[in-house]
Amino acid sequence: MMKHTLLYLLAACLLAAMPSVVSAQQYQSDHLRRAAVRLGLDSLLARMQEPQTRVVDVKGQPVILRVGKNRVVEHIGLPLFHESMRILQPSPIYDYLEYVTLDHKYRVSENNLQQKELKFVRGSWAQLEQLGDTLDCIIQNLQDKHYRVKWQQAGQDVVVVTFPISYELLANSSRREMERNLIRDLKVFHADSIAPFSVDTLLLKPTQTEGIFVLPGQSHLIPSITSNLYVRRDKEGRPRLLNDNRQPAESLANMLLVESAATADAMIQLEFVLDNYRKDTVEVSLDDWKAFARSQGCQPYFGYEGVNKGEATGTLLLANPQSGYDHIVHVSCPTDAIGRKGMMFYATVYLFTPLSNVKALFGNANTSTSRKSIIVWK
Repeated sequence: MMKHTLLYLLAACLLAAMPSVVSAQQYQSDHLRRAAVRLGLDSLLARMQEPQTRVVDVKGQPVILRVGKNRVVEHIGLPLFHESMRILQPSPIYDYLEYVTLDHKYRVSENNLQQKELKFVRGSWAQLEQLGDTLDCIIQNLQDKHYRVKWQQAGQDVVVVTFPISYELLANSSRREMERNLIRDLKVFHADSIAPFSVDTLLLKPTQTEGIFVLPGQSHLIPSITSNLYVRRDKEGRPRLLNDNRQPAESLANMLLVESAATADAMIQLEFVLDNYRKDTVEVSLDDWKAFARSQGCQPYFGYEGVNKGEATGTLLLANPQSGYDHIVHVSCPTDAIGRKGMMFYATVYLFTPLSNVKALFGNANTSTSRKSIIVWK
């Protein structure tokens, strides 16, 4: 009897020492964790399936909750925008405004610096908190420096606010936290299946190299950094993306700008240069890296630099003007590896570089395409 009792106690101790198999709820950022605890929503969020968006009642106030892939909590806020507007006109301002309004009402954050950046042209915090998500809305980008948002009823302004286009402000986060979260999310990201490359041949223009055509894209900051793609016709006359070490400039542009069968097995080693001179290295498939950047709202542009000691080099800019930053990616690969299976790219990455700094690095922004835009939702 004593023997069985001792065995039972030993087993109980071992089980108690084992880590729990129930993982803690994950949050996209620390401010969301604080909001969940402050409002007593952490238990409800832990039970939500992925992906899911719900509006719940908190002391008579509707609160919107969104859980994304891997059951990560992505957003908590007071609803201010109709879901259809979010789908048809994606923008980083929605989560920012809904969270900062919730923060003001429930005093989630320890400081109110984020709130101070929000200026009221018409209306007040009290009106914004009770606004809801049914009014017409107009969003204006003012010269890539400020956003102006108007909520209207019967054509008349009800609430009008302005705030800077700042990536830290719009993310309700610090640069250090954003860097950490980006690398964390990249490590578990996997791209969906790649759609076959297709192009309207009427859009193709000949280049100075016989048999190679360019599909013109847009430029970013300077004329030599573009989203141009390059094709060559196969034996059946169908346009195919160029992937040939005899044309490294055109081939690198194709491989770094679009997901395609030509890069399905290519890899990229990314060395992230972080704050306080820290570094972190991540190796992922090239297509996962490109798809991940797009999922974050970034548009890629590439500028070829040349070949040095058998290494082809260039700069990939992942532009996110809506949030006010670029990721700067200096890329290289052996020229003799271009066009071969299993090739490896090497990159040094500077994350969340303010757009004003990027413009200073790469020249006069007047050469770029105007990004003034107005989004109207009714």
